[in-house]
Amino acid sequence: MAPHINGSQPIGHVRLHFRDEGSSKIPTSLSAVEQINGSLWLGADESASLERLSTHDRVNFDSHESFPLVDFFALPGGPDQEVDLEGLAWDDEASQLWLVGSHSLRRQQPKDGESGKGALKAMSVVDRQANRYLLGAIKLDHAQGEDGKQVPQPVPESATAMQFTAASSQLIELLTGNALLSPFLAIPSKDNGFDIEGLAVKGNSVFLGLRGPVLRGWATVLQLRPEQDGPLLKPGIIAGDDRKYLHHLLDLGGLGIRDLCVVDNDLLVLAGPTMALDGPIRVFRWRDAFRNLQERRIDASALDLLFDIPWGERVDHAEGISLFKTADGDTRLLVVYDSPAKKRLHDGMYFEADLFSIRS
Repeated sequence: MAPHINGSQPIGHVRLHFRDEGSSKIPTSLSAVEQINGSLWLGADESASLERLSTHDRVNFDSHESFPLVDFFALPGGPDQEVDLEGLAWDDEASQLWLVGSHSLRRQQPKDGESGKGALKAMSVVDRQANRYLLGAIKLDHAQGEDGKQVPQPVPESATAMQFTAASSQLIELLTGNALLSPFLAIPSKDNGFDIEGLAVKGNSVFLGLRGPVLRGWATVLQLRPEQDGPLLKPGIIAGDDRKYLHHLLDLGGLGIRDLCVVDNDLLVLAGPTMALDGPIRVFRWRDAFRNLQERRIDASALDLLFDIPWGERVDHAEGISLFKTADGDTRLLVVYDSPAKKRLHDGMYFEADLFSIRS
């Protein structure tokens, strides 16, 4: 295995203890994380559930509880089909945890040892997994855990989402009129097709960061203002010309967006390769991201490159970020990884996530 590529080194770590870690896919496919008081909420792209870990020391997170998403949302693909959960975001004002699936198509991969003819046949298959089109929120309430401590608990009847079915998605239908994005809606995610991986929420604005497509080196952030419409969400008017979303272009040096995170009035942007490649993983700070309600072209004048995150050959792909309060009250950036290196898994005892310093 190739050594890790140099980058800014973490200044600390947290330990994530999952039940059945040795047999579960969750620790090896983490794609989203959010800290809410003394708990961490996590999503994995090969599952159909939310995961909650609790802590008493802000270093070890355990007391793992899994919440099947079918208990909250009508998943058209059924309870066992993965949601490809890619983003989590906490709205403290509304006590809502937002979540988003990739909204992407999937191209089948050839099996190991498959003949050329068989491989070509396999790769010609593109399918639509309906559960991936989830964009919604769940209210969290506090309940008493087994140890007597108060822990955030999802309220099933509070769950709400933009309409999606086995055949359609309200968000995708909204984007069919977008001249830049519409040609990529029918292209699988790993082919530079449409792929949501970042999510951030502040006030009534929801930001979606796209891993793909990257167009002439420019990445996309979509800004929406969802409104409650009975039990569902619908895209509300966000601009004066009856626009229901804003399309921002970010110059990330050819990289796509892997996650988003709110810090004050800025957005932290986790960026990486759009396709299935090892490559640079970088954290940018988009200054004044919430400044106004108009579409923007964001270049180096409003983007600060904070640091690179180390990555390895086919391992340690940073996928999820969250602000993290340490036991000392300091704020760090927590990073979780897909395809973690073996040393990060500690022989099934726990998963190690990293903490980085955030420069202003």
